[in-house]
Amino acid sequence: YYRVQVGLYRNKQYADAMYRKVEAAGFEPSLVTNGGYYKVQVGSCKNNASASSLAKKLKAAGFETCIVTAGGISVAVSAEKTIDQIAREVIQGKWGIGYDRKQRLTKAGYDYRAVQDRVNELI
Repeated sequence: YYRVQVGLYRNKQYADAMYRKVEAAGFEPSLVTNGGYYKVQVGSCKNNASASSLAKKLKAAGFETCIVTAGGISVAVSAEKTIDQIAREVIQGKWGIGYDRKQRLTKAGYDYRAVQDRVNELI
């Protein structure tokens, strides 16, 4: 199954605060502990498409997300373009810079960190 993760913390107080914020936004979060980390997650979806749909709803509510498997492995979100295509557009300057880029990519449904990592590999 797939879950949408909205936070990863070493400090339980921070995890609890995010849990309450997600809950206040109308979602049903869960708090998972693993390897000394506290993970705030939402949903239990049978496929990536369902998890992607949930991730979009969470992003629309202002949360940064990533989709993880039951084992905690991040998976790609279904999107119109590949990470490589978006990274090349970033290099061309089509997505802005700094915080503006991060907001625009996240709002469009892309994993900012994955895109930025690919940009760093390409340049």
